Amino acid sequence: MEKTYRVYGLTALVLILIFLGGCTGKSAPTRFYLLESTPQDPDSHTVSVDMLADQNHVIKVGLGPFKIPPYLDRPQMVTRTAPNRLKLMEFDNWAEPLKDTISRLTLERLSTLLNRDGVIVLSWDSRARLDYQVPIEVIRLDNTPGKDALLAARWEVIRNPDKALVLIRTSRYTQESGIDSPEAFAAAQSRNLESLCRDMADALRQYKP
Repeated sequence: MEKTYRVYGLTALVLILIFLGGCTGKSAPTRFYLLESTPQDPDSHTVSVDMLADQNHVIKVGLGPFKIPPYLDRPQMVTRTAPNRLKLMEFDNWAEPLKDTISRLTLERLSTLLNRDGVIVLSWDSRARLDYQVPIEVIRLDNTPGKDALLAARWEVIRNPDKALVLIRTSRYTQESGIDSPEAFAAAQSRNLESLCRDMADALRQYKP
């Protein structure tokens, strides 16, 4: 009986050591990615403070607030493996919250695209007196491996101070992501975001001071 207990004890010890060895083993390193902005247009220029203060010369657009679905509000990149199935890329993460990236790049690009058209683009919570506000809601931003990267967003143009809704639009963009890789996914979504910014800029140009 004592010998049997010893065998059981030795077996248990071996199993514990194996378990502990697995727990202390090194996991794959996490990689981090960012959406990127298209370089500024060569003919862009900086708007002066005097232009910003001249109420009759420019209109001021407040961009935001921004919303994203809860399934995107996480560090991991998201791929779509089936129409109703998503996969989190455990070791491929966004380098900053996705909503922060989208809001920053959209503000940057619209400012560049519109500053020659008498349109100043600011954050929606700016203390400046805004003429219009543009809320943006990202509906989808995912990738089907080996197929397309999809960006769908709903955005509005609201006139201040009467809060009248003057435009509402749902935009949808797809880009071939080329190969099944996080780099290709991020690059494709960067091009999608650029297309969204250009469409928004075209729409906002009609609202002249």
